[in-house]
Amino acid sequence: MYRQIATCFRAAIIAILISNTVQASASITLSVIPNDPVDALAFSIVKEAYRRIGITALAMYLPSKRAILAADTGNTDGDVIRIEGMEKEYPHLVRVPEPVISVDTYAFTTQAGTIDINGWSSLRNYEVCIRQGIFLQEAKTNELNVSHVSTIADAIKMLTAKRCDIATLSKWAWLDIASMQVQGIRQLQPALATNRMYHYVNIKNANLLAPLALALQQMKADGTLQMLESKDNEAIKQAILDNAQLKISKAHAVPAN
Repeated sequence: MYRQIATCFRAAIIAILISNTVQASASITLSVIPNDPVDALAFSIVKEAYRRIGITALAMYLPSKRAILAADTGNTDGDVIRIEGMEKEYPHLVRVPEPVISVDTYAFTTQAGTIDINGWSSLRNYEVCIRQGIFLQEAKTNELNVSHVSTIADAIKMLTAKRCDIATLSKWAWLDIASMQVQGIRQLQPALATNRMYHYVNIKNANLLAPLALALQQMKADGTLQMLESKDNEAIKQAILDNAQLKISKAHAVPAN
């Protein structure tokens, strides 16, 4: 009962906050990284938050650095998700204070031996692949032997070609690993880092910060956010199972004469 009252109270606050700031049928365009499952999930969450405050969210797909630059210059109205602190480098961006999702970054490898993971410094003796424009990874690996790639699929190809020892990726990488039918890749434990990810808007849209924060809180309270995340988690679990089954199938395959 108290949860229902709290949810209704949040909805009422949202309605009051947006009544004088949002026109009917308004739309907003957000920078989104293409072919990125984390950005795709975040966009589905943020899109629903905008819907709840009476705004239609549209996506403009741009590479990572161009995406955030477009949001900062006002060519788009915001960036779907980034780590905390991006406003220091991009002063025309303001952060919605409620996190959208949390993302764990892992070391993936094809090497069979033991690799002890204890933070980013434990990668010092390895050739590391990171995705270009992922600012946290660029900052944490600037003293390592690093190769930059554009996509998750490119990082996986680098691993399988033995052109890098480790690729720093999230659990969503399993979707690409399974679809590419790649074998021999391991996700090492524990995670290198866990980061809360936030939605940013251009400063011209600063009036939307409070309504969006409350909408995200409401989505967490009513289970919407967990429902959207669970779809991805189930897809990742299935991808891992499919990859394991492929390994078993290949192991039992009869060699051609």
